[in-house]
Amino acid sequence: MKLLFFLCVLSFSFSSAAQTIELAEMDINDAGYTLLDFGVIKAKKTTKRELILINTGDKDLIISSLEEGCHCTSIKIQKKVIKPNQRIKIVLKWRPINDSEFNSSVMIHSNASNYPQLWIQIEGNVEEG
Repeated sequence: MKLLFFLCVLSFSFSSAAQTIELAEMDINDAGYTLLDFGVIKAKKTTKRELILINTGDKDLIISSLEEGCHCTSIKIQKKVIKPNQRIKIVLKWRPINDSEFNSSVMIHSNASNYPQLWIQIEGNVEEG
């Protein structure tokens, strides 16, 4: 009887624990992809955008790594461990080299059950400075 009770409690604890991730005011599709349009900016001028990352789960969200799509794009994050319901700031910087359309991306790898690889596609147009 004690063993049955222990197994029930154990299975409940595994099924109810989850880390989930969201970006404030941004839609993320089922594949973990979202688009951030920087609009029109000047060539060779660094531009930044700040996003809010939210742990919407009931366990700590752990950011394991950040990937940048090219040398002209960077991502900074305030913390690597985010408590449940906590919001943190993400800073994305883009410094285009020449005038053209621009596409790049950054990837946030975490233990999130909904988007373990959150991909932020960055696009925009560059004009001569």
